[in-house]
Amino acid sequence: MLPESLENALRKFAQKYAPQQSVGLKALFEKEMKDHIRSRKFQMILVLVLVTSYASLYGAISGMSDSTSDYLYLSLFTTSGSSIPSFLSFIALLGPFVGIILGFDGISVEKS
Repeated sequence: MLPESLENALRKFAQKYAPQQSVGLKALFEKEMKDHIRSRKFQMILVLVLVTSYASLYGAISGMSDSTSDYLYLSLFTTSGSSIPSFLSFIALLGPFVGIILGFDGISVEKS
């Protein structure tokens, strides 16, 4: 255990300096999130991911009508339909592309 005087000193230090740092970071975080969510690129990528996820879930549901799995929720995301890959395959393919596109967008916006 720490001595009581050291604990009090650490507590006073944290009360004095921690709120100032977190307020600035919170404002920066909120600004960046608003900028990303309102951007046209982010909205188009979000629509692309949602459409592909709905299509893959539809294919999985249509392919699972004859299946009797104990893990229904897990099989929704890992079962592929007759012509559409599984949700897991879509995310494995689209995830890196989304990361690269948003990273490039973040860098190019800051440079201009």
